Amino acid sequence: MKITRLLTQLACALVLSSGTTLHAQAPDKPNIVFIMVDDGRYDEYRPTGAPDWFEAPNIERIANEGVNFHQAYAPTPLCGPSRASVYTGLYSHQHGTFNNGDDLNTALPMIQKILHDEGYYTGFIGKYGNGFPAPSEFDYWVDLGDEELYKNTVIKVNGVNVYVPGHITNAFNDYINYFLDSAAVHSDQPFALFFFPLAPHTPNTPRSTDAGLYINDTMPFPDNFYPYETLYPSMYTGAQSTWVKDSAATVDFTMDRFACLIGVDDNVSRIMDRLDTWGETDSSLILFTSDNGYIMGEHRMRAKAFAIEESTHVPMFIRYPAWFPTPDSIADDFVELIDIPKTLLDAAGIPDTFGFQGYSIRDIAAPDTLRPYTYYEYEGADPGAASQVPDLRGVRSLDHLYVYSNCNCWTEEFYDLSIDPAENINRILQPEYYPLVLQYRNILDSLRSTYGD
Repeated sequence: MKITRLLTQLACALVLSSGTTLHAQAPDKPNIVFIMVDDGRYDEYRPTGAPDWFEAPNIERIANEGVNFHQAYAPTPLCGPSRASVYTGLYSHQHGTFNNGDDLNTALPMIQKILHDEGYYTGFIGKYGNGFPAPSEFDYWVDLGDEELYKNTVIKVNGVNVYVPGHITNAFNDYINYFLDSAAVHSDQPFALFFFPLAPHTPNTPRSTDAGLYINDTMPFPDNFYPYETLYPSMYTGAQSTWVKDSAATVDFTMDRFACLIGVDDNVSRIMDRLDTWGETDSSLILFTSDNGYIMGEHRMRAKAFAIEESTHVPMFIRYPAWFPTPDSIADDFVELIDIPKTLLDAAGIPDTFGFQGYSIRDIAAPDTLRPYTYYEYEGADPGAASQVPDLRGVRSLDHLYVYSNCNCWTEEFYDLSIDPAENINRILQPEYYPLVLQYRNILDSLRSTYGD
């Protein structure tokens, strides 16, 4: 039983010394804290390459005291499909949420309901999806809905409309504290908190206290701030895909993203401080990631959905000493967002009888590599949509990226990441790469068959 949480709730005078924990080893069902930012790029944190001046100590703590998985990817890098995948453990061709605005198939087994049915006290705070039904399978839930507003907005709290004055990041601190207080009352249950903040999604509006925080710092800026010149799909230069900001506006945009993310770090501090106080940090699985990345001027492109590195690559930090007793950094094993549900089942000791398509990340981190390639898919824009993006499929290894576009002109891309990590040159027609292209075509066909795509 989680007695320390009950004591903390009822007796404020209780003080636990630093590092104290009730659990000599992890319990059968550890607490779960699942944090997922919105449109957060891989390279926006110091453990994954952010500038030294961007100090986010609470997010960094998860990476530095746990495992930093450098090769983590979103199979379908778009908010709605990606969130459906982290709930269902399925690729988008299986769960059927192909685009933002598509419904979530609630008849499918979902990790949050499974945890609840297995005895977890569950909470959700943040952005649940795009056009999804309310997250009513949680014991306590706060949903931003589809407005994606940072300030002075209406949200739903357990189904009731609530007006939130001021900045949503500050309100999240209150809702986090409320959930953790209620988890203390339910001290005979482990808790699972899904915290999915809006930041740094556009319009990336920081709190007034954070605005201008980094105005004297040098922002990272893409070296390839120019469009593709040859052998690129025309959709890369479509109106919905083109980055229209000049260099100065790009710098300002980047600065605001960092200012939004420091607000998320403030939110994370509330969670970490409470776990520390309870002495339950080491007996909790804490996972930090993003639903997808974001293209910010690379190749003069914007947004996401494409197989481009900045779109698919996400951070993945996991702190759970029962699995990873010493800090580590893993750069040669691929993790996909569909692995998260299977991972949470594994941590909770629940057999996977639900047909999840991913692996447990604990198994991925083991010496034998389970996944030498990461899979990419996008079912294409809805008919009549402005973007006119066709079906896309891709496969990525540590050294190469192959993308197939099922458009009326049969477009292919092949990038040699060993010499061109920024994916500036499509080598699909270079004769010396033809054997590799054939190999990756076959790999993609094999993966499609394996995944039932």
